[in-house]
Amino acid sequence: MRFTIDQFLDYTERHEDIPIEIRAFVFDFSGENRGSEGRMLQEMEEYDFFPQIESLDIINYHGNELPEDFFQKFPNLKYLFINHSTIQTVPTSIGELVYLETLDLGSNRITHLPDTIGQLHELENMSLNNNRLRALPESIINLQNLMELFLDENPNLRALPNGIERLESLQTLVIDRRLEGRVPDELVNRLRVFEVENNNNGNNGNNGNNGNNGNNGNNGNNGNNGNNNGNNDLYPAIPQTGGVKKKAKKTKKGKKTKKRPHQKRKKTLRRKRT
Repeated sequence: MRFTIDQFLDYTERHEDIPIEIRAFVFDFSGENRGSEGRMLQEMEEYDFFPQIESLDIINYHGNELPEDFFQKFPNLKYLFINHSTIQTVPTSIGELVYLETLDLGSNRITHLPDTIGQLHELENMSLNNNRLRALPESIINLQNLMELFLDENPNLRALPNGIERLESLQTLVIDRRLEGRVPDELVNRLRVFEVENNNNGNNGNNGNNGNNGNNGNNGNNGNNGNNNGNNDLYPAIPQTGGVKKKAKKTKKGKKTKKRPHQKRKKTLRRKRT
């Protein structure tokens, strides 16, 4: 069921009972009340069907933060998507979503995550791309079921947390070229997909880390990009002979083409609706 916030308030005024079988819900904050979303959520009463929601999507939220107790209304949430919004901080109550499997916070203005993120022990997929993260909490290493982590398009994020190689279930890692420091060998060798995104130009230049392409950096995408992509000093842990592991799919002609992990509204994280 999809509502703008105005439609939702209007619907609840005209209907005494809301179908309890609702499992997926979308809050679209487009409309006349743009800018007052936080107040409206705070004043919203706790409806009987909220605890039944398993998939929640919040779009176009133009406040800096969500109410601190907001996630307490959705104790059975499994899939959470907050995109194309302006939130800067995430409530600590997110740690109470003990059944959460997918967390997509892409395309916001988030600068940091609460330590309680480490309490999401069922989390398998997390997308934090296109934000303003400065660091990741050390508690992230407690996410032992995490299989996919997307951190690209975070220009202020300079390092991965210590001990990230302890994420033994992690299979996909996408980071920004501007990330500094060393990616542990133990982690890189275990990953099925490891991509380094360079979002300042038209090509992400992953092949620049490959020993075969190191000199020209992705076959000379442009003069400036070639030198950067051929330089492995930023990522000395990436195998010189094996290159960067990438997802690929075959075209009709049998050639392999790269599949981008995340493009604006087309999410990499597959939505599982019930």
